[in-house]
Amino acid sequence: MRIDVHAHLWTAGYLDRLERLGKTDTDTQRGIGADATAADLDRRFALVTPPPAEAGGFSLCRVGVATDQPGP
Repeated sequence: MRIDVHAHLWTAGYLDRLERLGKTDTDTQRGIGADATAADLDRRFALVTPPPAEAGGFSLCRVGVATDQPGP
């Protein structure tokens, strides 16, 4: 069984808000396939569902709360 334990989810709105609060490095989280868009989620869910883990997929995916906080 393969479990993806390092999955991030950053919505554009969340990153925009961080920028308004002073965060200056949100570009590193944008455009990497970690948004809540249907396309990003479909691509990520496809890694969890068949093909089975033996064929390179994941059995489970843990999505954690973003660690970025407002501030410099």
